[in-house]
Amino acid sequence: MSDYSRFNKLAKCGAADSKYFSDPEQFEKDIERHKLESKLYRERIKVLLLENPNKLKENYHVFIEVLTDAKKEFNL
Repeated sequence: MSDYSRFNKLAKCGAADSKYFSDPEQFEKDIERHKLESKLYRERIKVLLLENPNKLKENYHVFIEVLTDAKKEFNL
């Protein structure tokens, strides 16, 4: 751990123990990857919800129930 972390300060060039210290461009790449993954998850969820438009409300409630169960199962 960096000496700077004890004083709640960062080194001018970033914390040496940061995974981005030696490759600062990787931070931007990781942010873009995260945005893309998030967008893909949202699209997949939307497709599942709209699979049967006549049961949209029911599908929504089932989806929420599944997410709630997953939260309990994985202690999220």
